[in-house]
Amino acid sequence: MKKGISFLSLVFLFFINPLVIHAQLLEDNSVNILPFWEKGQTFKLKIISTSTDNDLKIAGTNFEASINVIETNEKGIQLYWTYTNARLADNEIVVENYLIANLLNRKIKIQLSDIGQFVGILNYDDIKVVVQSALDDLLKKYDANKTLVAQFNSFKQIIQTKQGLEIAILKHIKFYCFSFGFNFKLNNPNVNKMKMASPFGGQPFDATEKVEMTNLDTIKSLCTTETSKTVVDKNLTIQAIEFIKRGNPNTDSKIIEEQLKGKTFEISDKTQQIINYEKGIPIKSILERTTKLGV
Repeated sequence: MKKGISFLSLVFLFFINPLVIHAQLLEDNSVNILPFWEKGQTFKLKIISTSTDNDLKIAGTNFEASINVIETNEKGIQLYWTYTNARLADNEIVVENYLIANLLNRKIKIQLSDIGQFVGILNYDDIKVVVQSALDDLLKKYDANKTLVAQFNSFKQIIQTKQGLEIAILKHIKFYCFSFGFNFKLNNPNVNKMKMASPFGGQPFDATEKVEMTNLDTIKSLCTTETSKTVVDKNLTIQAIEFIKRGNPNTDSKIIEEQLKGKTFEISDKTQQIINYEKGIPIKSILERTTKLGV
């Protein structure tokens, strides 16, 4: 059993096609960002993911994806999110990336609110079948890699719920919609209590979130927004240990508990988006996720 996993993921999104999003600079140096999409519009983007595991840097994994708007009304926006290309790093360690690479050209139907915020997946049952099949194929392909096999088996449990599947494969679309529907004011941080989805398939964790606009360039019409989220929930340790047990069925649970006694468990997110608020185009988006399990 691997005693500790220290995982850091950086996701960079570069938007290719201009998006029809209206952002307004208000008199108090704050910015509103809202999507005004029309049925039939298609947007394309590239995603580059790099990771580290115990200070070992992993080469970048690349994805291409498209968004096709299929409905807009007073209830919100419906769209198809489709991964169209994938190139996995040779030493990839992120299970989600393996799953995404097996979802090419599958239309994932998504509901957004009327202000563009992520609501949920609409074709969960169909996509669940595809992901289950992908996991079965991955288990056969990487049967000699015990670490990956343990994680693939754990993900088979996670995707049994709609929330779990959204955690497993929809991180990119959720982050894509990150700024929609918010008002950002320069150097005016907001700290909120929130729920953070559990990557282990259990109940969401209590967390704190800090949100602020850290830079406003009125000459170039650019603003920079940043967030940080940290889990502050004792149930993190409980869920993490159970997750590790499930992933190591051939190891005595008491041995696992003893090895993890006094170890550090952490989940935190940091994000940054640079947005052209005049045109409403996200120029660059960065997501940094840290997960430490028994380090």
